[in-house]
Amino acid sequence: MAARPTTTQETVDLLVVGAGLRGLRHAATAQRGGTSSVLLVDRAPRVGGSVRTQRSEGFVCELGPPSLPREEFEALARCLRNPPRTVELAETARTGSVLRNGQREPACVEEPLVTCRGGLEDLLVAFHRELGPALRLGREVTALEPTEDGVVVRLGGESPDLVRAHRLVLATPLEESARLLAPADARLGAALLALRWTPVARVHLGWWTSELGAVPPGYGIAVEDEGVEGVREVQWCSNQFPGRSIAGRFLARIDVVGTPASGDDDEVERVARAFLAARADIHRQPVFRRVYRTSEKGPDGATAELAVRVGEAASRWTGVAWAT
Repeated sequence: MAARPTTTQETVDLLVVGAGLRGLRHAATAQRGGTSSVLLVDRAPRVGGSVRTQRSEGFVCELGPPSLPREEFEALARCLRNPPRTVELAETARTGSVLRNGQREPACVEEPLVTCRGGLEDLLVAFHRELGPALRLGREVTALEPTEDGVVVRLGGESPDLVRAHRLVLATPLEESARLLAPADARLGAALLALRWTPVARVHLGWWTSELGAVPPGYGIAVEDEGVEGVREVQWCSNQFPGRSIAGRFLARIDVVGTPASGDDDEVERVARAFLAARADIHRQPVFRRVYRTSEKGPDGATAELAVRVGEAASRWTGVAWAT
């Protein structure tokens, strides 16, 4: 007969659930502020949440946000003893275009955007180094149980753990926070079912600049016409932060959304290339392709209602906060 896994227990002053940028900021701020014991857990094996930099064949692909507003980056950097150096958006990439009513119109990038030399992954590496033993990755929170002086958290795995936390910060996505707080509000389950998700295929295509000929200028193309050609946005990545890519390569990121994003990789590439041919006069076969799949919940009434209910549910338990 197989032995039952042993459940271990520990007590911490602060437990942060979710190692995305919000969770990293909460944990690092508490640790630097002198909180006696901090623990940051995430079911993923890496920190960063949707932030992910992938380097391949000399191209730097940001699978999540390609950059951050300077104010947000600086707020994160202040949590670190040794933050990475920033790279500013190139002056030549502060203009782009908007596709509106079938016509391209000039537009400006007004918000100051920054990244790191090696991509936003550099920021995650700095947080991982800073938090060190406070990180517990690859462990999913399976249940929360409120107590008089905090909350008990159950971590799944081959050897389950119970963590008693005097304070708990939920820095997980809205839907995950709702699942964990469901015992505090029976209405959360129904509100979760009302969410509507949109598939997104993030297509990265790369060329040798010598073969591409004329390189498109500026930041990219934002599409305001809903449903037009299945493309929401095109970014000329190599123009934005030239120092983080190898010279002689040009990379474009095309966000395909909705029904066209549900096809296989070849199909979404065809959608992306058709848009580039029609709107940017790029007909050349790319030498590089990466497709990253994700989904997004719409900014609609169901999402807004769920956010309100999650905030209310968190406030009913002592020591629990939801990081919006």
